Amino acid sequence: MRGRPHFQRTTEFDSIEGKKNSVGLRFKAEALEWFGLRLPILHDPVDRKAWQAEALRRSTKFCRVLRRRVRGVDRWYLLPTRAGRAVAAGPCNRPRRRSTLALHGGRGGRRALLAPLCPGVVQPWKEMKRLERAMDRSRRATSPDNFDRRGRAKKGARKWKRSRRYQRLAEKRRERERRLAAERKRVHGELANRIVGQGNVVVAFRKSFSRSVKVRAPGALVAVLRQKTAATGGDLMEFPTRTTRLSQYDHTTGAYMKKPLSQRVHVLGDGSGVVQRDLYSAFLARFVEADTLDARYAAEAFRNAKPLLLRAAPGEQHEPASGVGFPHTLWRVQGCPSKRICHARAPNT
Repeated sequence: MRGRPHFQRTTEFDSIEGKKNSVGLRFKAEALEWFGLRLPILHDPVDRKAWQAEALRRSTKFCRVLRRRVRGVDRWYLLPTRAGRAVAAGPCNRPRRRSTLALHGGRGGRRALLAPLCPGVVQPWKEMKRLERAMDRSRRATSPDNFDRRGRAKKGARKWKRSRRYQRLAEKRRERERRLAAERKRVHGELANRIVGQGNVVVAFRKSFSRSVKVRAPGALVAVLRQKTAATGGDLMEFPTRTTRLSQYDHTTGAYMKKPLSQRVHVLGDGSGVVQRDLYSAFLARFVEADTLDARYAAEAFRNAKPLLLRAAPGEQHEPASGVGFPHTLWRVQGCPSKRICHARAPNT
């Protein structure tokens, strides 16, 4: 091993991974083998879409054992990396949310979608606030010497006494965060598969806002997109929003005009109508080269793209246009690298 060894406490030892399936951690005959220890795996009793059966038929490249604390109990999971291509998650019912994901592109720019971003991730702000206040009261009661007369924490090294009540509250808080993180990761993978399934060049730009970043994690979605496009032989191109200012640009007049966040539509300067703000930004993103918008090509393509953008957001309803939308299955992408799909993350209103 190169470098200095890194030691961990027993409570911090959460995962271990092997380099290949022939030595060390081995997954054979539906069981984990490790230095004479053999642990059979627990199957999902309801494998409705046969994903588990399909995964078990593939060869194993390497294994990882992961510990997760669920409802106050340590649970160990086996994560075998299988050979083959990934399959996207199936469709799910999504309630309407204000944080949206605007998409435009596909083959020939004939698909557009305005969809909620991570609709199943709903942060229980009030419940978390009550938990944290109860934890703070418990910590102040058991460690009064760590605070001054005004109730401020003293500087320097401190020894904290954490009661059983505090530990139960902390465990409850960790469980809430774990559930949110698991749902967020699942939705990110599904969205990334739907996007990559439309083309091998993805243009991404994002705008981040405090609370929405904590709940929806748009940066994590871009990271998943970067990984999946590289795995399929594609490319992810990002550009800054500060210099392009797509939400402020009007191709009919060539001028930039700021809008309040509450204004979710873009009024065309020539009086020809309005278009949903995020979809319009996603459309313009298709014509950004070297962090610069090619306004001439955007103006020429808007005439054909306008009906599609209007159908994608009728009254800002999150429904796919053209009757096809973005499928839930990740298909192998073949063809020229000019196929694009543009992805824009809209801010909270």
